[in-house]
Amino acid sequence: MKKTLTINISGTVFHIDEDAYEKLKNYLSKISQHFRNEDGGHEIINDIESRIAELFASKSSNTQEVINSAMVDQIIEVMGLPEEFAEIDQEFNTGQDRRFYESKRINKRLYRDPDSRVIGGVCSGLAHYLKMDKALVRILVFILILVTSGAVLLAYLILWVAVPKARTTSQKLEMRGEDINIDSIGKTVKEEFSEMKENFEKYKTSKEYQKGKEYARRAGENAQYAGREAASVITKVFGAIFLFVGFVALIGLTFGLLTASKLVGFLPEFISGPHSGVFVDHIFNESLATTLVISVFIIAGIPLLLLIYAGTKMLFNYFSNSRNVVLTALGVWLIGIIMAVGSAFGAIDVFSSEAAETSKVELVANSDTLFIQIDTEKFDVYEETKYEFNNVLVLTKGGDEVLAARPKFTIELATQNEIELKFRKSSKGNNYKEAKKNIEKIQFNYTLSGNQLVFDPYLVLSDHAKWRSQDLEMTLKLPKGKVVFLNNNLLPLIHNIENTNNTWDGDMINNYWVMQSEGLTLVPRSKSN
Repeated sequence: MKKTLTINISGTVFHIDEDAYEKLKNYLSKISQHFRNEDGGHEIINDIESRIAELFASKSSNTQEVINSAMVDQIIEVMGLPEEFAEIDQEFNTGQDRRFYESKRINKRLYRDPDSRVIGGVCSGLAHYLKMDKALVRILVFILILVTSGAVLLAYLILWVAVPKARTTSQKLEMRGEDINIDSIGKTVKEEFSEMKENFEKYKTSKEYQKGKEYARRAGENAQYAGREAASVITKVFGAIFLFVGFVALIGLTFGLLTASKLVGFLPEFISGPHSGVFVDHIFNESLATTLVISVFIIAGIPLLLLIYAGTKMLFNYFSNSRNVVLTALGVWLIGIIMAVGSAFGAIDVFSSEAAETSKVELVANSDTLFIQIDTEKFDVYEETKYEFNNVLVLTKGGDEVLAARPKFTIELATQNEIELKFRKSSKGNNYKEAKKNIEKIQFNYTLSGNQLVFDPYLVLSDHAKWRSQDLEMTLKLPKGKVVFLNNNLLPLIHNIENTNNTWDGDMINNYWVMQSEGLTLVPRSKSN
């Protein structure tokens, strides 16, 4: 039992046994080695494979018939071996006869010749078939058309439609009545390639070729010139856009930065005068503000300056060392980032440490009821509240500014039988020692007259101290059975006073509260009266 393989030769599928396949494979390999380095070798090999496919198709009764070794031997006998044709070529060139070719002549067929056609190639095809001169055949056909009043023209048109065109090398050989084997196919393809080269060489020396070459050269030069001009125009347009956007953005950055800094009081002293605002005057110093504003301008402005530089260079096409410019700008930009980071760390550092201190005083009231309020007239000497943010105020008096804040007040059950007022002051600084110094700058007063406990409405910072989160928490330690009355004006100071009634701080004012063991309790109006 032999294996059967399916192969494709020149687009046609055949079934072939294993032995025949190996023989055909070796035969095609020899043909490929023989022609692969010659001019048109690929075309020769393709035409030979097409002829082999035709022969196999003619010898097979149907497409399902398996090709055997005998059929392959017959094909090789018809087509010949490459080495045989090399020997025959040598004998032919020395004047010896070529009986090998004579034994393999095939019948001539009529085709239309596409290579030497004038209209459809019918006349040149007839000339090959009749072995006549092509020009003579064309003259005879023309005369017959005139003599027969056009009847021969109809026959010409019929032949044009009915007769196939000699497309492949095998068909061209059949048209000329030549053998269709390896040698003839190879020679025909070589002649066609040689003719093409000759025609191309003639065309290269013709006036038409020189004119076309000159036209192509001029067209190329014109295209290059047009491309350069278009690129120049586009470059200048983008340069103008970069320049405009860069200038507008830089001006916007400058005015925006100055305006925003002015609104928050963060301008340095050399720009805005001795009193810049709450940030510079009461939180940060002028040098920090100056450094921060300059660093922000550098970080945002350097890219805009580079954009302006690129725009001017594209627009005016001047020479400059762009590498040095970019490296210098990058260096300045990095310096700006370092300045901004240093300023940010400097601003944060003044709040990095915290300190606190506590104190308490014993209060002696004339009765069991203590009335608590704030001195509403204490700060009437101040002209206005210039700023207010996060419970911090900037008060002015005669052009001078004072930083103030609201303290926090709450009430708890006393562990002893005395009324005590406990103070807890806290502040921040860049270290613990500085934080303690900032606590000492907190100023707050209270008075106890009879049963009237009066607080200042604000704590203030002395000596124009900077804001470092200074805070004051007051806790009134009230013994069991003692009563307090919370005045209406005490509301801004009340902070999370726990009571048994779960009353909100804002609703505790203008009421009497008695301290019980479970906590501060609301005294009903009837009893308080």
